[in-house]
Amino acid sequence: MPNWGVDWLVSIMAYQGLYQGKVKPIIPYTKTRNRFYMGEKNPHLYVYKYMPFSLFRRCLGFDNSGNRDKAKQYIYFQEPSQWKDQYESRFYNADYQSALSIDTEFTPRLYACCFANEKDSAAAWKIYEGSGDMDFCVQLKIGLKDLMAELCQNIDYNFYEGLIDYSLSNYNINRLHLNNGKSKFRNFYNGRFKLENFLSLLLIKRKAFDFEKEFRIFMIPKDQNHAANLCLKVPINWDNCLRKIRVERRFSDQEHKYIQELKDCMAQIEIEPSDINEMREKHIVFGAKE
Repeated sequence: MPNWGVDWLVSIMAYQGLYQGKVKPIIPYTKTRNRFYMGEKNPHLYVYKYMPFSLFRRCLGFDNSGNRDKAKQYIYFQEPSQWKDQYESRFYNADYQSALSIDTEFTPRLYACCFANEKDSAAAWKIYEGSGDMDFCVQLKIGLKDLMAELCQNIDYNFYEGLIDYSLSNYNINRLHLNNGKSKFRNFYNGRFKLENFLSLLLIKRKAFDFEKEFRIFMIPKDQNHAANLCLKVPINWDNCLRKIRVERRFSDQEHKYIQELKDCMAQIEIEPSDINEMREKHIVFGAKE
């Protein structure tokens, strides 16, 4: 693996100006050996994650009978090859060996988990809204510092945090891999390719999704020989990092029962309804005084 003590300093100097922040240097945290951030730290204390309630319930360690085993709690990480959006997975699935003389340690098999930096996203509520029992969407407010403390206990993995870069146009994203005078290839790689180049490519997203304000955590197995699964259930204790749960306002009596079940075993966690679909006034009079 790279020499973190030297390489990240070299990277900062090399990428100033010409790279304009597209390639983000890997910088280690001083107190946690297996935690790194890409270019800049996330300035937010909390991150938000959306998911169907049925999945979240399993992540908390519940079985089908409503019994909870705290020892079976986890958070879900996925290999980027499984991302449905071709723009999301294209650089992970790319063939780098045909154009660049690099060691495969700089394009390792890895896993990712995505979060939002902002509280309200109507699109996210819609994406994770299901139609069956327990498939309504929940939003999780998570303490970032405590989440990373939980993740980094998994010492067989290194964790890399990065903010999504939405600055490139579709045209430039489509041509970033081309080695010709009209592409960004030479500027981005400049004759070298290391882990920060690879991870930076995985932090590029189209401008149309800028509203998401996405934050990603990559998890790289230290032993690549054992990296075989497409998805990983990473053990964490949700009680230590979860701050609030928001649920859709509209749900059935049966779903209300499941929410109450959650309240009974997680009394310290605040659970509140979302107001994303709330209409405060049924009749609007333009020009009326408050």
